[in-house]
Amino acid sequence: MSQSSAGDLLAELESAGVRVWSEAGQLRFRAPQGVMTAERRDALRARRDEILAYLDTAADPVTLVPDPEHRHDPFPVTDVQAAYLLGRGRPSPTAGWPATATAS
Repeated sequence: MSQSSAGDLLAELESAGVRVWSEAGQLRFRAPQGVMTAERRDALRARRDEILAYLDTAADPVTLVPDPEHRHDPFPVTDVQAAYLLGRGRPSPTAGWPATATAS
């Protein structure tokens, strides 16, 4: 497992389902069972300081700020919602009927 940078190593771990973070100067991780092989643990240990520095300088976390004045403003629908609404239109005589199936 030769990684060119701490970011590459973290990207590989993330794609395997491993979450890595810094907490009080310590490197922490959470991974699905069996994902953190000895090779991956060794790579984390070997690059611990580099990974901690990378995590500290990575993009700032998003801060959510309440906006009570606009809490009831409409927001755009998602792609899935738009597709659902489009599929419920009536471009043909049978459009608009929900799909159902029954079996006896």
